[in-house]
Amino acid sequence: MLQPVYLPDLRMIPHERSDIAPHAARPAPPLATEAINSRTLPLSGPNPLARRRVILSPHPDDAVWSLGGAMAAWRELGEVLVVSVFDGDGLEASHDGASGERWRGDRMTAIRRREDREALESLGCALAGLGLPDAALRQDPTGAFACLTVEELFAEQPLRRWPRVSGELVARVQALLRPDDVVVAPLAVGRHVDHCIVHKLARHLDCDVDYYAEFPYASAPDAPEVASHLATLGLWTRPHAIPCQWAPWLHAASRYRSQVLRLFGGGAAFAQRLGVYAGANEGRPCSRIWSMRLR
Repeated sequence: MLQPVYLPDLRMIPHERSDIAPHAARPAPPLATEAINSRTLPLSGPNPLARRRVILSPHPDDAVWSLGGAMAAWRELGEVLVVSVFDGDGLEASHDGASGERWRGDRMTAIRRREDREALESLGCALAGLGLPDAALRQDPTGAFACLTVEELFAEQPLRRWPRVSGELVARVQALLRPDDVVVAPLAVGRHVDHCIVHKLARHLDCDVDYYAEFPYASAPDAPEVASHLATLGLWTRPHAIPCQWAPWLHAASRYRSQVLRLFGGGAAFAQRLGVYAGANEGRPCSRIWSMRLR
């Protein structure tokens, strides 16, 4: 059985200025998704598609919901590692009693980690959990919740106003990487602060990085909200569709039962919405990534 790897816990995300600068953003060209920036590199090696994919998942479920089909396809060629960044319990003080606010999900963290393990085992993917608390559970130095309302879980545009990323967090993720890895990171389409942090984290890493649009914030990879969001990021990328099998994607995605019920009310509604996102309802299931690398 696949054994998940849980790394030493960081109890809070530092918000001080990072000691490194992200890759410089560029204004998007008229056809931003068809352009390539100066960092573009050709794939190399006898079987470049077999390079290990390291998928940065802000929370348990983000990677599998958004990329489950591609993960199954990549796993047939090589290794796939999912790094679940914000899968921790939060500070001990937050468990003196239930918060009474269901949107925080303060009693669901252990359940979500178990669901993550089950889903990734079904796809044959490895898991590394960083144990950091979700934004809804993080506390400020006084012990109060850092986000007091649901609205505070979402960052404002532009990207420069998103939360800063600490050098310590970048170093932890960089230490997991091999020289030839390809990182696949979220675009932070819905601007949830945890997704924003992970997106900016990826742009600090010394490796090739592709991106994915997160379901259900993105209703479909080619939805207008994805195109408008890409235009704000300054990334010169091109989209790539990855044909995949629908059954293993849906099977793995459905393992996140707590979130399926919480967000969609049941499996049927979830399968219908995810089917729209994946193109499965039209009989052409595929995952989509945005890449700065030549294919």
